[in-house]
Amino acid sequence: MKKGFIFSLDAIIAVLIALLMITSILFYLSQNSHSPNRENLNNIALDSLVLLEKSGALSATVISLDPSALDSYLGTLPYNICARIELFESRADGSLSKTLSHYRAGCSLPSSYIISRRVFIASRITYLAELEVWQR
Repeated sequence: MKKGFIFSLDAIIAVLIALLMITSILFYLSQNSHSPNRENLNNIALDSLVLLEKSGALSATVISLDPSALDSYLGTLPYNICARIELFESRADGSLSKTLSHYRAGCSLPSSYIISRRVFIASRITYLAELEVWQR
């Protein structure tokens, strides 16, 4: 009788520990589910700005004020990713003047988004590119 009671008690304790571990794991996963999305969006934004600068699309856009090169790139982003790019010219007094603002087609700015910035030079003028990225 005593052996059966101890075996049952041991099994109950093992089940309780297993349930506690499963609950802890699920709680941890639900708390951290938003972080990878923000990290991935930040990486997409930074990589996009590097790619746009290295390909010459940023320089071509500020020189011609034609956002077709930007539009072409933004259209290649995954469907669930929206973006807005703003280009600012740096003035001699240190202020910034907005040169261009362009959205990906079919997107509007939400309340929460990731911002990445990159400085580049075109025609001996310093510009700031600001890319805002979010999920639909």
